[in-house]
Amino acid sequence: MVELGDLEPALEDFNSAIALVSTSTQSNKRYGNLFVDRARLHVRLDNLAQAREDSDKAVRIYNANLGSTDWPAIQQELADAHELLGDVYTGLGDNEKAQDKYLEASRLR
Repeated sequence: MVELGDLEPALEDFNSAIALVSTSTQSNKRYGNLFVDRARLHVRLDNLAQAREDSDKAVRIYNANLGSTDWPAIQQELADAHELLGDVYTGLGDNEKAQDKYLEASRLR
């Protein structure tokens, strides 16, 4: 588990990992996982605008994998990303968007 004092170095590690991934593999679902994990870290750091951006990017990546043979696992990760977006929108005070995201997460599960 990441301790509070370790959050900034952890963020730097995520930034480095994302920067290392070539643009040709950005539609790979594992790349989406990096964005979800970094978004969760941004939530802990109260960087909600950045968390929203990363979560949105993960949703786009997972949606790009709709026809994948690994779709059941991707569908769960997509649901988790929508739930995270719900948490972010709740933190931003946009309860209507939060509810939409929670409903989408529930529909996917």
